[in-house]
Amino acid sequence: MKPENLHPRPETNLPRVARLMVFAAFLFALMSVMVKLLSHSLPNAMVVFLRSSLALLVLLPHILRRGVGLLRTTHLREHITRGVVGMVGMYCFFYVISQLGLAEAMLLNYSLPLFIPLVERVWLGEPTPPGIWRPIALGMLGLVFILKPGLGLFQPAALVGVVGALFAATAQVGVRRLTLTDSVTSIVFYFSICSTLVSLGPALFTWVTPSA
Repeated sequence: MKPENLHPRPETNLPRVARLMVFAAFLFALMSVMVKLLSHSLPNAMVVFLRSSLALLVLLPHILRRGVGLLRTTHLREHITRGVVGMVGMYCFFYVISQLGLAEAMLLNYSLPLFIPLVERVWLGEPTPPGIWRPIALGMLGLVFILKPGLGLFQPAALVGVVGALFAATAQVGVRRLTLTDSVTSIVFYFSICSTLVSLGPALFTWVTPSA
């Protein structure tokens, strides 16, 4: 990646970033509640497709208003990789929501920060921050308690949740890499178009027309 292709990093406004992260977490939790409600009447493949296609539909007016130049990229392969990895994580997460309690599903999904330093080390070759292994080990111990090994066997759905968190962590590292060169709009667009196309086949195979 050539230095001249990198976007300049603006000075970080930490209070604004914190507010946006809290608001994003609220919206993500709200989406999870809706997924839980939909799982009673629609198959998982349908829920994933609707989430992806409607996100693309909402994004299109913004792109048309600002111009398709926002979508210009020289890293299409990275976008596709991030899209496929993110799709696997989404399928896993939505499945876990339908099989477990919502609180358990969210806890498993929020274990993804534990995997991010490992993915960054393997994928980006970034050094692991000093002292990070102790909190990661503590977090992994908490994850074991969520999985409830004392019941004799790990819950299969919970293990799917851990796999989903790993793929979600990989997708987030991919996003971080793409922000160095591409706009936020293009990153969201390519994920939405990729996830819509990938999820269309499974949705058609299990199609159930949703009610109003």
